[in-house]
Amino acid sequence: MRVDLALRPEKPGLAVLAATNTGSIPLTVTGWPRLVFTTVTGQVAEVVVEQTPLPREPRPVELKPGQTAFAGVQLVLDDRAEVVAIGSIEARIGGALETEVNIISTVGDILTNTSRLKAREARIGTLQPTTDGLTTGL
Repeated sequence: MRVDLALRPEKPGLAVLAATNTGSIPLTVTGWPRLVFTTVTGQVAEVVVEQTPLPREPRPVELKPGQTAFAGVQLVLDDRAEVVAIGSIEARIGGALETEVNIISTVGDILTNTSRLKAREARIGTLQPTTDGLTTGL
């Protein structure tokens, strides 16, 4: 499984998560990706994660090899000193093993230095077969 989190330019912290089946057999995903945030020092970060039924209630999405499911994500960013910087994000999609998330900048590059990305909360929408309406309401 390859998981990318592409930051969107229209609103700070708004992103689209893309989970691509890189395996050789189909798999079905339903509901929400499970995200675990770590600090730049590798400790689990205290980021509150809220699952929201947007853009619609969960439904099964079959991913054949090479196919992708999507979810909207809103990171609630915070510059205060007591909010720790995000070092990395791991995702569990369906029954797949945890996978490191590639964080993609608003210009399309993989962020290698995430020390300026400080989030205290994340709202995550349901996995969907298309990107239509993913970030509406987040």
